[in-house]
Amino acid sequence: GGSGPIGKMIFSAGAERLAVVAYVPEAKQGELSCEEWLGAVLGSQGGETVSKSKDVCSGFVKADPDKNVFPLKIREPMILEANNFLRKRGLFPEDDSDDDE
Repeated sequence: GGSGPIGKMIFSAGAERLAVVAYVPEAKQGELSCEEWLGAVLGSQGGETVSKSKDVCSGFVKADPDKNVFPLKIREPMILEANNFLRKRGLFPEDDSDDDE
């Protein structure tokens, strides 16, 4: 994991595919399934999971120019999908600060 008590999802865009790795710390595994989280994010773009465990799961989405699927283009929507998945479960901190001050 490397981030201790904080879960994370890492996206790596290459020419042929977008690789994704999810980490869920042990303390959060009762609230969040690593496999379910990654599956929801990959599923949003037709990706597949290649490894799964309670704390670390990984997968990818293949580039498909015929279907307008390019790793760099789908990365941002997938990051939003990952964050929204956590928000729905109350696991993503909301920024309530007022930047106008």
